[in-house]
Amino acid sequence: MERPVIVNACRLMRRLSRFLPALVVAASIGTAFAQSDAATEEESDPVTDYFVGNLLFVFYHELGHGLIHKLDLPVLGREEDAADQLATLMLMDAGTDSVGGEPVLTAALGWLDSWKKRDGEAEESDYWDEHSLDLQRYANIVCLVYGSDPDSYKNLVAEWDLPADRAERCPNDFYSAAASWNSVMDGVWVTEEQPAPADNRSFTLEVEPAQSEETREIAHYVAEQQVFEGLIESMNQNMILPAQIKVVARDCGEENAYYDPETSEITMCYEWLATFMADAEKQAE
Repeated sequence: MERPVIVNACRLMRRLSRFLPALVVAASIGTAFAQSDAATEEESDPVTDYFVGNLLFVFYHELGHGLIHKLDLPVLGREEDAADQLATLMLMDAGTDSVGGEPVLTAALGWLDSWKKRDGEAEESDYWDEHSLDLQRYANIVCLVYGSDPDSYKNLVAEWDLPADRAERCPNDFYSAAASWNSVMDGVWVTEEQPAPADNRSFTLEVEPAQSEETREIAHYVAEQQVFEGLIESMNQNMILPAQIKVVARDCGEENAYYDPETSEITMCYEWLATFMADAEKQAE
């Protein structure tokens, strides 16, 4: 791989990794992911780790769809896979946690857990779905993480079921994904040459109250801990979009999250967040 691609990939990683620490500090939902020498193993909460890691992966995945729409980006392949790649890159180099070791690996565990819930069996409709199988999403995240630094992540080959022949291709997969996103994002980042306006509202937020007993607890948690407020603030400090994206947390009647190009909204459904929390508590048992 040529040196310029590696440099571009590393530059993208530095830019992307600014979001997560700001989210955690502003939201006050735990210090496990904060990039600080003061963070200790005792401070890490596995329930928070698992919940936040999976929530952020899903959010950044939907952000990928939003950026593809707002920036009118070409997608050579499946858009869902491209969005997964952005979510993985956004979570890399974001500190450590007490579940998977890093938020991005915690997100990988989330997809593996989802696959295991179905006893590892796919239905015919899964092969027609625009998303990769949950087990494939797990595998692709692990591959990108390994490919970003094979020496540091060599344990993934033995401990995370990464086949040796796939591992050989993972560095190219990582640099291809990072360089591709970097090439289309340069005009979006806030820089000294392109500062963000003081009133930048590229991203807005609406947190709706729960409409059912099943989601009332998670909706209260999201509102009380300001889970999304810090993230939106950080994104407005670091990104300028040609048109606004609104983030909405609400009841949906199903476990889901989605970006709607007609309304330019990212919807995070309380039902899926509740599932993340329930799975997080099981992980901590």
